[in-house]
Amino acid sequence: MSTRPDIAAAQDMAEELEADLALYPDERAQILIEAAHAWQQAGMHGRAIALLTEAIALGGEDGAGAQVELAEVYFDLGDAEQAHTLLNGLRHKRPSSPTPYHLAAELLEERGELQQALTWFNMAVSRLTDEEMAQRDTKVGLFSYATHLLAGRRRARHALGLPSDEWDDSVQAHTEHAEEHLKDLSGALEPPD
Repeated sequence: MSTRPDIAAAQDMAEELEADLALYPDERAQILIEAAHAWQQAGMHGRAIALLTEAIALGGEDGAGAQVELAEVYFDLGDAEQAHTLLNGLRHKRPSSPTPYHLAAELLEERGELQQALTWFNMAVSRLTDEEMAQRDTKVGLFSYATHLLAGRRRARHALGLPSDEWDDSVQAHTEHAEEHLKDLSGALEPPD
């Protein structure tokens, strides 16, 4: 439960962010989402809903992300039906970016709705570009967005008791490869005898 100073700090942050709207019109949707999050932390759900609704109306990737954020507000308010309606609406809009699907997957995973989370992870993975997938094969592939997304998918599959598939195995291979490099680095950093 939040304390009064936490609530006051969240409200101050929300007010500051809303003041920034006029200064940064090109970042309006993102600022609306951040302000809505702060209002939600302050317990001002109505204000959070209003700002997220405005961000959704702006469209694009940020608008789709705002739709997931709004679903989270409704889940927090105990209105799972409205939250699922928003997520189904997002699915029908079919955004091209994997990010909104990823956000929805993680939200549903947090709530323990693992089968739905896996569906959303799969939709997100299907929207990764060839370039995003290719980043997995670089030196920092473990830290790529694609690997992060596939790791979430793997978590959901594992929690559901599903056998590993090729993508799950690739995440495991990236993790093992990174662990080997960390061991090599730590050995190289040890002082000589």
